[in-house]
Amino acid sequence: MERLAAAMVESGYCTPSDIIGCTPTEIAEITATAEFALPDDYLAFLQVMGRNPGTLFQGRAIPFPAYLEAREVAEDISRDEEENLTLEDKFFFGHHQGYIVYFLERQSPGVFLYQEGHPEVQKLAGSFGQWLWDSFERSRSIREENRRLDVEIERKRAQMRAEGKL
Repeated sequence: MERLAAAMVESGYCTPSDIIGCTPTEIAEITATAEFALPDDYLAFLQVMGRNPGTLFQGRAIPFPAYLEAREVAEDISRDEEENLTLEDKFFFGHHQGYIVYFLERQSPGVFLYQEGHPEVQKLAGSFGQWLWDSFERSRSIREENRRLDVEIERKRAQMRAEGKL
Protein backbone atom coordinates (compact mmCIF):
# COMPACT_ATOMS: atom_id res chain seq x y z
CA MET A 1 0.00 0.00 0.00
CA GLU A 2 2.90 2.30 0.74
CA ARG A 3 4.18 1.63 -2.79
CA LEU A 4 0.81 2.64 -4.30
CA ALA A 5 0.69 5.80 -2.18
CA ALA A 6 4.23 6.68 -3.31
CA ALA A 7 3.31 6.04 -6.97
CA MET A 8 0.27 8.30 -6.62
CA VAL A 9 2.39 11.12 -5.19
CA GLU A 10 5.17 10.57 -7.75
CA SER A 11 2.73 10.82 -10.64
CA GLY A 12 1.36 14.13 -9.37
CA TYR A 13 -1.94 12.48 -8.58
CA CYS A 14 -1.91 13.90 -5.08
CA THR A 15 0.40 15.24 -2.39
CA PRO A 16 1.60 13.26 0.64
CA SER A 17 -0.71 15.30 2.87
CA ASP A 18 -3.70 14.25 0.75
CA ILE A 19 -3.29 10.60 1.76
CA ILE A 20 -4.83 9.88 5.15
CA GLY A 21 -5.27 6.48 6.76
CA CYS A 22 -7.92 5.35 9.20
CA THR A 23 -7.19 5.25 12.90
CA PRO A 24 -6.92 1.88 14.66
CA THR A 25 -10.31 2.62 16.24
CA GLU A 26 -11.90 3.22 12.84
CA ILE A 27 -10.36 0.02 11.45
CA ALA A 28 -11.71 -1.90 14.45
CA GLU A 29 -15.15 -0.38 13.82
CA ILE A 30 -15.05 -1.54 10.20
CA THR A 31 -13.84 -5.07 10.93
CA ALA A 32 -16.46 -5.46 13.67
CA THR A 33 -19.24 -5.05 11.10
CA ALA A 34 -17.87 -7.71 8.72
CA GLU A 35 -19.29 -11.23 8.80
CA PHE A 36 -15.87 -12.67 7.90
CA ALA A 37 -12.19 -11.78 8.14
CA LEU A 38 -11.42 -8.99 5.70
CA PRO A 39 -8.44 -9.42 3.33
CA ASP A 40 -5.07 -8.12 4.48
CA ASP A 41 -4.76 -5.82 1.46
CA TYR A 42 -8.08 -4.16 2.34
CA LEU A 43 -6.92 -3.67 5.93
CA ALA A 44 -3.61 -2.23 4.63
CA PHE A 45 -5.59 0.17 2.41
CA LEU A 46 -7.57 1.33 5.43
CA GLN A 47 -4.41 1.87 7.44
CA VAL A 48 -2.53 3.82 4.75
CA MET A 49 -5.24 5.69 2.83
CA GLY A 50 -8.65 4.54 4.03
CA ARG A 51 -9.87 7.95 5.14
CA ASN A 52 -8.56 9.84 2.10
CA PRO A 53 -6.86 8.19 -0.89
CA GLY A 54 -6.28 11.52 -2.64
CA THR A 55 -8.39 11.75 -5.78
CA LEU A 56 -8.18 8.02 -6.53
CA PHE A 57 -11.90 7.39 -6.08
CA GLN A 58 -13.24 10.80 -6.98
CA GLY A 59 -16.98 10.51 -7.54
CA ARG A 60 -17.24 7.18 -5.73
CA ALA A 61 -18.04 6.78 -2.04
CA ILE A 62 -15.20 4.48 -0.99
CA PRO A 63 -13.10 6.22 1.71
CA PHE A 64 -14.12 5.83 5.36
CA PRO A 65 -16.92 6.08 6.46
CA ALA A 66 -18.55 5.28 3.08
CA TYR A 67 -18.71 1.58 3.92
CA LEU A 68 -21.54 2.48 6.32
CA GLU A 69 -23.63 3.86 3.44
CA ALA A 70 -22.63 1.03 1.08
CA ARG A 71 -24.51 -1.61 3.05
CA GLU A 72 -27.64 0.57 3.06
CA VAL A 73 -27.37 1.12 -0.69
CA ALA A 74 -26.99 -2.63 -1.22
CA GLU A 75 -30.05 -3.29 0.95
CA ASP A 76 -32.09 -0.79 -1.09
CA ILE A 77 -31.02 -2.39 -4.37
CA SER A 78 -31.70 -5.93 -3.10
CA ARG A 79 -35.27 -5.04 -2.12
CA ASP A 80 -36.18 -4.51 -5.76
CA GLU A 81 -37.79 -7.67 -7.16
CA GLU A 82 -36.02 -7.18 -10.50
CA GLU A 83 -32.54 -7.22 -8.91
CA ASN A 84 -30.42 -10.29 -8.17
CA LEU A 85 -28.19 -8.84 -5.49
CA THR A 86 -27.93 -10.97 -2.35
CA LEU A 87 -26.50 -9.62 0.89
CA GLU A 88 -25.23 -12.82 2.50
CA ASP A 89 -21.48 -13.43 2.74
CA LYS A 90 -20.64 -9.98 1.37
CA PHE A 91 -18.88 -6.95 2.81
CA PHE A 92 -19.98 -3.79 1.00
CA PHE A 93 -17.21 -1.20 1.18
CA GLY A 94 -18.31 1.47 -1.28
CA HIS A 95 -20.88 2.70 -3.75
CA HIS A 96 -21.40 5.10 -6.61
CA GLN A 97 -24.45 7.38 -6.54
CA GLY A 98 -26.70 4.71 -5.04
CA TYR A 99 -26.87 2.40 -8.05
CA ILE A 100 -23.49 0.64 -7.97
CA VAL A 101 -22.06 -1.19 -4.95
CA TYR A 102 -18.53 -2.53 -4.48
CA PHE A 103 -17.98 -5.53 -2.26
CA LEU A 104 -15.82 -8.38 -1.04
CA GLU A 105 -17.13 -11.92 -0.67
CA ARG A 106 -16.46 -14.59 1.90
CA GLN A 107 -14.18 -17.29 0.45
CA SER A 108 -12.93 -15.06 -2.38
CA PRO A 109 -10.01 -12.64 -2.53
CA GLY A 110 -11.65 -10.72 -5.40
CA VAL A 111 -13.39 -7.37 -5.64
CA PHE A 112 -16.90 -7.33 -7.07
CA LEU A 113 -19.41 -4.82 -8.36
CA TYR A 114 -23.16 -4.95 -8.71
CA GLN A 115 -24.96 -2.35 -10.79
CA GLU A 116 -28.67 -1.76 -10.44
CA GLY A 117 -30.45 -2.82 -13.61
CA HIS A 118 -27.69 -5.26 -14.57
CA PRO A 119 -28.41 -8.64 -12.96
CA GLU A 120 -24.89 -10.07 -13.15
CA VAL A 121 -22.23 -9.55 -10.50
CA GLN A 122 -18.99 -8.36 -12.09
CA LYS A 123 -15.61 -9.44 -10.80
CA LEU A 124 -13.35 -6.40 -11.06
CA ALA A 125 -10.06 -7.90 -9.88
CA GLY A 126 -8.57 -10.97 -8.27
CA SER A 127 -7.67 -9.07 -5.11
CA PHE A 128 -8.30 -5.75 -3.42
CA GLY A 129 -4.69 -4.69 -3.99
CA GLN A 130 -4.92 -5.50 -7.69
CA TRP A 131 -8.16 -3.53 -7.94
CA LEU A 132 -6.48 -0.51 -6.35
CA TRP A 133 -3.56 -0.65 -8.79
CA ASP A 134 -5.93 -1.13 -11.73
CA SER A 135 -8.01 1.84 -10.58
CA PHE A 136 -4.90 3.99 -10.24
CA GLU A 137 -3.54 2.98 -13.67
CA ARG A 138 -6.91 3.58 -15.34
CA SER A 139 -7.22 7.02 -13.73
CA ARG A 140 -3.64 7.91 -14.62
CA SER A 141 -4.23 6.89 -18.23
CA ILE A 142 -7.37 9.03 -18.43
CA ARG A 143 -5.53 12.04 -16.97
CA GLU A 144 -2.67 11.63 -19.46
CA GLU A 145 -5.10 11.40 -22.38
CA ASN A 146 -6.92 14.52 -21.14
CA ARG A 147 -3.61 16.40 -20.98
CA ARG A 148 -2.75 15.25 -24.52
CA LEU A 149 -6.15 16.43 -25.77
CA ASP A 150 -5.75 19.79 -24.02
CA VAL A 151 -2.40 20.34 -25.76
CA GLU A 152 -3.92 19.36 -29.13
CA ILE A 153 -6.90 21.69 -28.64
CA GLU A 154 -4.60 24.58 -27.73
CA ARG A 155 -2.40 23.87 -30.76
CA LYS A 156 -5.45 23.96 -33.07
CA ARG A 157 -6.72 27.17 -31.46
CA ALA A 158 -3.32 28.82 -31.96
CA GLN A 159 -3.33 27.71 -35.60
CA MET A 160 -6.86 29.08 -36.11
CA ARG A 161 -5.89 32.41 -34.46
CA ALA A 162 -2.85 32.65 -36.72
CA GLU A 163 -5.10 32.05 -39.75
CA GLY A 164 -7.59 34.68 -38.52
CA LYS A 165 -10.33 32.14 -37.98
CA LEU A 166 -10.71 32.91 -34.26
